[in-house]
Amino acid sequence: MTKTPLAGQKRPQRRLPTPKDFDEHMTWRARWYLIIALPIGYILSIVGGLIGFRITGDLHYLLFITPTALIPFVYYLVPMDKRRYDLKLAKIENDKKLTEANARVQILEAEIGKRYGNKSKTPAKKT
Repeated sequence: MTKTPLAGQKRPQRRLPTPKDFDEHMTWRARWYLIIALPIGYILSIVGGLIGFRITGDLHYLLFITPTALIPFVYYLVPMDKRRYDLKLAKIENDKKLTEANARVQILEAEIGKRYGNKSKTPAKKT
């Protein structure tokens, strides 16, 4: 017995990804690309440098090995996910509010000092 849809029934359609799902999907694709491409590039660089040094004896070919020192910077190449982005944004906003509040406090302290003719001049606090 074959499974064929009846004339009155519709085929189930694929659900199109929402923008959030699409962004997350593309982020993970980029991460996997970097996870695969970077080690291959490093391996090729190391092998090329060692082969060049072995054939020519020139120490400059060993500079091809230096990209392995750049591995810690891969963190900055990987796209930031939504949660990390929100945390960084909240931290930046809180720092901005704190600096604005400190500036207001310094202005108020200066006005109070002028108003009451404070003879002892205290230096403003630096933060």
